[in-house]
Order: sequence, then structure tokens, then C-alpha cells
Amino acid sequence: GFEVTVASNAVEAFQALSQGPFAAAILDVRLDSFDDTDDEGISTVLPGAHRQDPLLGFIVISSYYNESEVKSRVPEGAKVIYFDKNNFRADELVHALEQLCRSRNG
Repeated sequence: GFEVTVASNAVEAFQALSQGPFAAAILDVRLDSFDDTDDEGISTVLPGAHRQDPLLGFIVISSYYNESEVKSRVPEGAKVIYFDKNNFRADELVHALEQLCRSRNG
């Protein structure tokens, strides 16, 4: 099993990440917004978390952006696995999460 911390917006995500370290993070591109961009998951949380912990791996889930759009917005060196929100199975998500955890822990 996994120990999970939930954040519903960018502020909560950064508060949670400060309590880390975490093995991986699952992000929706469009978190509840504190500004008009409506894409804090990919534009704010992921780059900030990567700066704070370069070994942290990310699963990015989106129906708003496709995989190439997501990967074009990711900081260099960040480990990211993309899922289309409308087309993935739970076992695929668990497998990706296990993969990121293993890569984090060597």
C-alpha cells in the first residue's frame, strides 16, 4: 500500500511538500485555481516541487493537455509519467507509482 497526502490546490500542495520527502507526486494539471491560469499543477506545483526535491517523480493526469504538451512544460530533468484522465486503468497508475517509488529508493 501507499501512504497518501491529499492537497486540493497549489497552496495545500506546497504545504504538504514541505513536510516531505515523498517518493512521488500525482498531479492534476488543473488544480483549484488561486489565479486565472487554472493550470497550477503543471505551471506552479511541479516546477516548485522539482526545485525543492529534484529526485521526486511525478505522475501528471490531464484531460486538458496531451502528453507532448505536458512534457514540453516540465522542467529539465524532472521524472514525469503522463496519464490521460479519460483513458487509463487504476492498475496502470499503481504500476507507474511503484516504478517512481523504486527509482527514488534505488
